[in-house]
Amino acid sequence: FSLTGQLQFDESLTGNYTKYYFSDVPLARSFFRDGSLWYSENYGMMTLETISSGRLYLDGEEFILVDRDTYGYSVRCVDLSGNEIGSTVTGSAPAGTEVDLQAVVNNIAGYVYRNSSSDRFVISPDESKNVLVLTYDVVRTVTVDLTDSVQDGKAVIDNIQSLAADGNPVRFVLPQGSIELDIGILNNLSQSAAVGLRTVDISELDESQRENVPVRAVVFSITIESMGVSVHELGGTARITIPVDLTGSNLALWYLDDSGAMHMVEDAVFADGKVSFTTDHLSYYVVGETQSSDGEGFPIIHVAIIAVAVISILGVALFLRRGPHA
Repeated sequence: FSLTGQLQFDESLTGNYTKYYFSDVPLARSFFRDGSLWYSENYGMMTLETISSGRLYLDGEEFILVDRDTYGYSVRCVDLSGNEIGSTVTGSAPAGTEVDLQAVVNNIAGYVYRNSSSDRFVISPDESKNVLVLTYDVVRTVTVDLTDSVQDGKAVIDNIQSLAADGNPVRFVLPQGSIELDIGILNNLSQSAAVGLRTVDISELDESQRENVPVRAVVFSITIESMGVSVHELGGTARITIPVDLTGSNLALWYLDDSGAMHMVEDAVFADGKVSFTTDHLSYYVVGETQSSDGEGFPIIHVAIIAVAVISILGVALFLRRGPHA
């Protein structure tokens, strides 16, 4: 196959031709100029009839015969030193398929994605070219101290998107604890946002919420506002750390919903006078002591009440039985 023998260029038709990349080559109505293949949209897509075993594919400036339905590809993940991290992703697709880069970028614990070896990843019939390398950097949490910026229980940050540009999580330090937001949450916020973390008096809660709060428990309000709207569903993961003055062997953390139901936070860790936990939802959180149980799952105080009630009922029954014979 020779380009010079089959492609003709008519200068008068230059205005009817457009530059074309990465697909079947309509050679019957094409010409080669300046190292690129050009074709006329007026004639539509055409294959070269003289090649019976496949189609021609233009990969850059090279023609490659397409002789299979699909071709393999792989996506490797490396750190800044070129060391392999995570798992290599493999797959197959027809020649000319453009792979969505966002779809193949893996979330690797402890790393943040930086860049790829190519801005476009198009499957070629030459499988040696179908290797995409994604580069990651070690996560380095950025700390922003807001302890002196709190007004009315919250602190305003005016450069959220600037902080998010680096791809690292950001930890906001407040007088009553800290809030660490991952890149997913940061990208969902506006340029200016407000964060708040404070203890609240139980009187601030609705009556239905107050009923279930344990005695001597501490209630925290954790808030984020973006464009003046409170954000409850974060669309990512936040790590909250709160100092705790309570002592005891049965400390626990609950999420208090709007109906007053208490949901225990299973991953809460109490250590060094603090409690840390992760969440994707912000609202009221309660730190307090769990009630001891009798081994059957019933709190002792409830068992005592039930026992007293049973004894009272038995006493009344005996009295009624003896009454007629007195």
